[in-house]
Amino acid sequence: MKRPLIITMLISFVLIAAVCGCSSKQTGSSENGEINYVTRNNTPVFSEADDTSSCIAYVNEGDDVLVMSYSGVFCKVTTSSNKVGYINGRYLSPDDPVTEITTEVSSENEPSVSFSVEETIAPAPVPEPTEASAPTSTPTPIPTPKPARKVVKVRDRYKKTRVFVNSNNTSEKEKVTCKVPEVQISGIDMSAVNEKIYKNLKTSVNSFKKASRNVDDIDYATYEYYVGKGFVSIITWDEYFAFESSTYSCHYVYNIDTSDGHLMTKKEALKKFGISEKKFNNEVSKRISFFWEDPLYNDDDEVVSFNKAAVNKSIPYVNKSGKIFAAVKLLAPDYEYYEYDTKYKVKK
Repeated sequence: MKRPLIITMLISFVLIAAVCGCSSKQTGSSENGEINYVTRNNTPVFSEADDTSSCIAYVNEGDDVLVMSYSGVFCKVTTSSNKVGYINGRYLSPDDPVTEITTEVSSENEPSVSFSVEETIAPAPVPEPTEASAPTSTPTPIPTPKPARKVVKVRDRYKKTRVFVNSNNTSEKEKVTCKVPEVQISGIDMSAVNEKIYKNLKTSVNSFKKASRNVDDIDYATYEYYVGKGFVSIITWDEYFAFESSTYSCHYVYNIDTSDGHLMTKKEALKKFGISEKKFNNEVSKRISFFWEDPLYNDDDEVVSFNKAAVNKSIPYVNKSGKIFAAVKLLAPDYEYYEYDTKYKVKK
């Protein structure tokens, strides 16, 4: 016998009062603070109301912060981990991204939405099969879901272009761009790596900011990167530009495993790139052997020994075209930094 079973569901919605986001407010402060929510993953929290100041933490989409005051487009906030800093207001919203829906059984006097489901009498239990029963088929295995794909982004943490004038020839001008990278990997806190990158280039960035427009030489920073299968490879330079001479640089290499965000060793990086350490070192040795074969450089045993040892200390990286390069520090006769093409390309 069947009988209708009435299931009543009441879906309650909480309307959030419309308020303006932090980014639209003028400079000022809030008496008790107000809760806002982060709308983007890996949003930086700066030490000052300036996106060129140091980054003290990162917050993710859905995180709540307490907004204490406003300074132009920046909001002074306290994070859930009690860190106090500044966030660009365009990445904050007073609206909670999670809408809560509750389900209740309605009473007679409450408005409700109803629908009916027929209840049937459960069939009699099926007896367990005996030895004479037909064999049961093997159940089809449920495929294991693939892990979520990591989203990797490399963007400019700092970027500015200035025009400089040669103090010895005012008609000669040069446009110079200074930029520092920042890495973002979905679901991974990259603040420690990003701080290390910025710290290594901070001296050049500060020099670039303060340099006079009429100057003979300029310090600045720049970089290039490549995102491959399971890694991102970045090389940065402290560059020196002079109107009357060539440039030189000090390089820093960061090979990052995108599965967990750690900086890889030389051996780990070469494995990701698809080349053995022996093959890599042999190619580097061929490229720099003139430093101990050419009479111009090999008149000092100490210099020769240093340059031969540089082969094993060379650091691999992948340039923006997918070619495997070696970053090498050599003595010729002063310490200088070189980048050499190993002729190999990263395996895709």
